[in-house]
Amino acid sequence: MSDNAHEVNTCNHNSAPTVYTNLNMASDTSSNSQKLDALLAAVTELKTSQDGMKQMFENKLDQMRGELIQTIDSKITGLRDELSAAVGNESSRIDNILTTIQSMQSRIDTMEQTPAGPPTTDPINDQRPDGPRRSHVDDTDVSVMASGIPYQDGEDILQKAKDIISALGGNVSTHVAVIAATRFRARFDNRPPLVKITFHSVQEKITVLRNKMELKKSQEYNQVYLKSCKSHAERLIEINARTLIRQLPHGLNLRVDANGRIIQRAQQETMLT
Repeated sequence: MSDNAHEVNTCNHNSAPTVYTNLNMASDTSSNSQKLDALLAAVTELKTSQDGMKQMFENKLDQMRGELIQTIDSKITGLRDELSAAVGNESSRIDNILTTIQSMQSRIDTMEQTPAGPPTTDPINDQRPDGPRRSHVDDTDVSVMASGIPYQDGEDILQKAKDIISALGGNVSTHVAVIAATRFRARFDNRPPLVKITFHSVQEKITVLRNKMELKKSQEYNQVYLKSCKSHAERLIEINARTLIRQLPHGLNLRVDANGRIIQRAQQETMLT
């Protein structure tokens, strides 16, 4: 009986460490599980926080995008309104210019279609090969305007006009007769007044204008310039044309030449203007 008791005691003594080891392992496993749960909870919380930040940034970006688009739309609308107003103003100005030009053209057409009245007859002058002579001193069709003729007190302006025609050469002076010359009042202090020279016929005037460059060869009259006289209506049309040109967007690049045509300015003239 004592032997059996000894065996029981021995078995109990040998199994005790095993029980303690299992308890320790269970305790460590429980601790690790708690740590994993805590770590998993932390990661889940971090992910949730990141998702919240992402959503917040997306909301901010959407808000900024909406405000930016609204601002751009507002700016575009303002620019469109300004452009429409500017185009409307320019269109109105162009319409006014076109209306004025059409009115001027209508007046010109009316003047051209209006008969000038019965022509004067002269038995002697009607026999001339170049047609009848004219005796109207104020007729711009048979007159030229001369600039650059020096002014002198007590001058004989008719003789000066004849001398200028003589300076054009014998082919001109033998076919052209000066019937009148008039000195106008001075418009500028540093320039001599203009002189109007009148001939017998239109053909004589044309002959003078075709040979006017011969004055460049004259030492006395190389600063004299001749151009065709214009009627009051022609001068008024030219003045109106210059006024209209200045109102055009690119009017500085245009000019009215001596014949009343609107032409492009040369580059040098544009720079000087």
